[in-house]
Amino acid sequence: MVGEDVRGFKHAASNQAMRHSLRQHGDAKTEKARGQKPVIMDDFANLPQVMRTGSYHQADQRAFGPRRIEVHATIDGVRYIYVGEIRRKQRRIDMVTMWKR
Repeated sequence: MVGEDVRGFKHAASNQAMRHSLRQHGDAKTEKARGQKPVIMDDFANLPQVMRTGSYHQADQRAFGPRRIEVHATIDGVRYIYVGEIRRKQRRIDMVTMWKR
């Protein structure tokens, strides 16, 4: 990944992050207008494969808070984009959101 070595870090997806993904990226009409597909609960079962097989990229950074990364992975013809925050002291990447194309 660009700028950060996160090999060996664990990954965490909280209820809040999953709820955010569903609320922000779960409406079929809104996502179609964005050129994306709606996120559904079943998509979260793909998170281990996304993290294991995806390519890691530097994400847009906020003015404050932990550094963010994006993980891009294609599973069964669906392109997943996962955004996570790097928690260096905990050696963990926490999910922020996810969408799919």
